[in-house]
Amino acid sequence: MPPPVELEAYATQKQLAARSDGVVFVNCHVRATAAVRDIRLTVTGGPSVWLEMETHHSYYHVFKYTEYVVHLPPMGAGDDHDVLVQVELLEHDDAKLLQRLLSSVVQFTETATGASGHYRAAATIARPHRVTDDGADDSATLHQRHRISAARALAMAHRWTTESMRDTARSVLLSTEQQLQRGVYRLTIDDRLRTRALLVTLEAARRLLDDEVDDEEEDEMPMQQRKLRFLESKMRLPALVPEYTKAAIGA
Repeated sequence: MPPPVELEAYATQKQLAARSDGVVFVNCHVRATAAVRDIRLTVTGGPSVWLEMETHHSYYHVFKYTEYVVHLPPMGAGDDHDVLVQVELLEHDDAKLLQRLLSSVVQFTETATGASGHYRAAATIARPHRVTDDGADDSATLHQRHRISAARALAMAHRWTTESMRDTARSVLLSTEQQLQRGVYRLTIDDRLRTRALLVTLEAARRLLDDEVDDEEEDEMPMQQRKLRFLESKMRLPALVPEYTKAAIGA
């Protein structure tokens, strides 16, 4: 029997040249197999890395650039969330062959029983002396890239909307939709359904932006009220994904 919540952490790439620094994105993918609440994801950076959150979910830092706590809304069976973390690898003379980017743990309470639980995951990256070309991504890896792209687009759209840059927010959502659509044909049936669920989420976010201002009077709305409207719409958004997924597989 699967645990009520599963957690997977993976990076945008699997390997990096020896002794190099740079930025790597890590996705913490949280999946629920049963109804859960009080969900808290903690991410802690590995040695010689700096962390920055790249997510629209609510979070706070325990130690800035080192440890963050993310609060997720209640989830039902089949729901999932992506929490994106930007990991900056600092210059390191004694680079190990396998470097830990971050450790993560999700804590939760089962809605039905009130029992608490947790699930752990870590993301690592290899440091070969020469980065090899592994060719085209397989379906699972390509879908992971799709999840990272969608999570980053939602985070950027959230940031730009709160800064009244709605056109820029729409543009990044649309371009990410188009990017994902171009790769759908390379996926297996299951991964194709999962990526299409991401496309539904991106389209829904873009439509919410289109509906945010219905007339010129709303253009004069105070900035704080606009921010609240967008945040409220974001809280409704995750429910769209599991419903689409269930319909797609005939559940």
